Amino acid sequence: MDQCSDLIVYLKSRPFSSLPYEEKYAVKERRPKPHLNIVQRDKHQSPRKHQISKKHILNWERYHLLAQLRIEHALSEAARLSSLKHNEMVSRNRRYLGRLIQVICFLGKQELSFRGHDESDQSENKGNYLEILDMLAQEEQFVREKLESISGFKGTSSEIQNELIECATLVVKETIQKELDLAEFVSVQADETLDVSCKSQMSVIFRYCVNDSVQERF
Repeated sequence: MDQCSDLIVYLKSRPFSSLPYEEKYAVKERRPKPHLNIVQRDKHQSPRKHQISKKHILNWERYHLLAQLRIEHALSEAARLSSLKHNEMVSRNRRYLGRLIQVICFLGKQELSFRGHDESDQSENKGNYLEILDMLAQEEQFVREKLESISGFKGTSSEIQNELIECATLVVKETIQKELDLAEFVSVQADETLDVSCKSQMSVIFRYCVNDSVQERF
């Protein structure tokens, strides 16, 4: 009786339809099972009709399948695991791309060249970009796994390097443009010179003040 009362109190606080299937199955096993002695006093066929009715058969099927493995649950679990795997892969790729951007910014800040004369795996000096990635791979497993993978994005080709440089350049230009829009006064300095190949190179420097701080942008 106590078990039955506890079950009734539990179902009053949490409707049966809102319970997960595991708890529904536990409730099903704990339900009271009174002994009923059904005596048919007439020749009516009502019990027989109810027994073969669609509603009774569906309820009987749902009851016996309760807490059993269902195909929609299996598919849902497979989709959930696939989503977790995809999100984990995306997170690793973003983290790796972040490392590539850091290398790009470091080389640009230090005014160092990116590529070497021989960037093959057998080269003793593959250039600053690839050599820094190899150094990072010695300490960071996710970088090492990317560089050693047979397929997938590595970001080591000259085309990718150029694209990353262009992306970084675009971000810098947008930042400078936003600062110029806020500045009340701007001075411009332009200078032209010949490089080693005797080609004319024009450099432009913006000098302005933002938040009481003088900025010079090359």
